[in-house]
Amino acid sequence: GMFIGCTGYPECHYIAHDDEPNNNDDVLPGCPKCKKGQLVARSNKFGKTFYSCDCYPSCKYTLNNKPIAKPCPKCDWPLVIEKKMANGTVLQCPQKSCLHKLTTTD
Repeated sequence: GMFIGCTGYPECHYIAHDDEPNNNDDVLPGCPKCKKGQLVARSNKFGKTFYSCDCYPSCKYTLNNKPIAKPCPKCDWPLVIEKKMANGTVLQCPQKSCLHKLTTTD
């Protein structure tokens, strides 16, 4: 079918398919690692959504869960991730050294 490819090919391999829903109202936070790029939703070859910096390949920051622009109260990382669990949605710090889970009162 119809698709839109990156003009920077072969350095950039991003492809947007025409049948993908376009959620422009869903603003994602900036990249906390390089502080230059924006996090964008992408799909892997199996169709699963992940989030990565649009400055790839100079910045390789990726997340498997949706980022939320809310700082972690424990380590001050500028964003948290939204994890869908069996008992509801949980906000958690993506830093492996922290992994702080936020409650609605945090």
